[in-house]
Amino acid sequence: MPKPATRQPSRAGSVAFVLTDSTSCSKPSAPAKCIQTPIASKGRSSGNSVAKRVLMAATLPGVQLVPGQDGGANGFSVLGLGADQNNTTLNGMMFGGAGLPRDASVLSSLITSPYDVSRGGFSGGQFSLRTRPGSNFIGRGLSFVGDAPPMQWSDAAARANGQEYTNGSLGGSVSGPLIFDKAFYNVSFQLGRRSNDLQTLLNTSSTGLQASGVAADSVQRLVGILQNAKVPISYSGLPSSRLGDQGSVFGAIDFTPPSSTSGAAYNLTFNGSWNNQNPASPLSTGLPTTSGERTSTSGGLQGRHSGYVTLRGIGILTETSGGISASQNDGSPYMDLPGGRVRVNSNFGDGTNGVQSLAFGGNQFLGTSQTSNSLSAMNTLSWFSANNKHRLKLGTEVRRDGSSQDQTVNRLGTFAYNSLGDLQAIPTVS
Repeated sequence: MPKPATRQPSRAGSVAFVLTDSTSCSKPSAPAKCIQTPIASKGRSSGNSVAKRVLMAATLPGVQLVPGQDGGANGFSVLGLGADQNNTTLNGMMFGGAGLPRDASVLSSLITSPYDVSRGGFSGGQFSLRTRPGSNFIGRGLSFVGDAPPMQWSDAAARANGQEYTNGSLGGSVSGPLIFDKAFYNVSFQLGRRSNDLQTLLNTSSTGLQASGVAADSVQRLVGILQNAKVPISYSGLPSSRLGDQGSVFGAIDFTPPSSTSGAAYNLTFNGSWNNQNPASPLSTGLPTTSGERTSTSGGLQGRHSGYVTLRGIGILTETSGGISASQNDGSPYMDLPGGRVRVNSNFGDGTNGVQSLAFGGNQFLGTSQTSNSLSAMNTLSWFSANNKHRLKLGTEVRRDGSSQDQTVNRLGTFAYNSLGDLQAIPTVS
């Protein structure tokens, strides 16, 4: 009697390294003097600053971390509520960005039970982000996070399935004065790429195939059947590695006229991010034609003004903000073909066996898209008592949100076969 299938999970681990460099310069009337402090450390680093702050929020009482599929920080839960009950604001306005550069200079706080009725849109927690203005001091920072196969340990199955990867992420920040004592800037960025050896049914070794529960001769038979039926088995534009590219930018420009008699201050904040995955899905049990490419982009722009006005002899603090944001997520399959799946029973030399479903044809679930946009404006009028113990606020907010999506799947159909014999019985195309 053959032994039951015992698919051993592949094992892999890694150690990342982080290099950071920062420069701080004063700019008085005398020649600038700079102090440069290089730092080198080993360990893991979150991909963006929001993920790091989620980890920090999870250390508070009543707040728990909600991990993602990869074990990383995906969100947080307040008093048992789901992560979808939280929201994130940037300078008091809704923030829908995917993340910020890890070197972004922001102030963050977590609000779980606000007394202020102007705070809303959540039942769990509100993650509040505020930009830090620049100053007369010039700041420069640069960081690099890297990982490579020599720094990883894995077994033969993990290596055969391309689970070892190379990762590089470059980030930096610049800040300082545009006009001394009047206008300042603070900008950060991050660029990264992660690449794995791309393993498909066409190039995976017998060790990798067995780890996936498939015998090499079953794959050879599948390829022969498809070639006889004139079904494409490869894609000419397929990259040699599975690539994941990311980029983000975040910045603020502050203008404070020193001659203003009303204490006026102006701020312009911008953010943008881009992410591309190619191929978008693993191909360890599929042919190259069964995947595609997915790209997501997002961006936002905010303007803010604050100052004091006098109404009937009463000093009022007015704070006005306006912003616009948009995001898009698109997927495109490599080939416009119907999908196909066939169940394969495999027997291995060590007496074990396995059952696996192999994919061929096109991808009928990748060609979806989603876009969203938001336009908002808000104003807050505040009166403070003479002893500064009481405050009255009047808040006004107008927001328009829009979204569109195309979630049509399986346009051309997906055909399923119970065995290679059933697949071989399909009529051939002459």
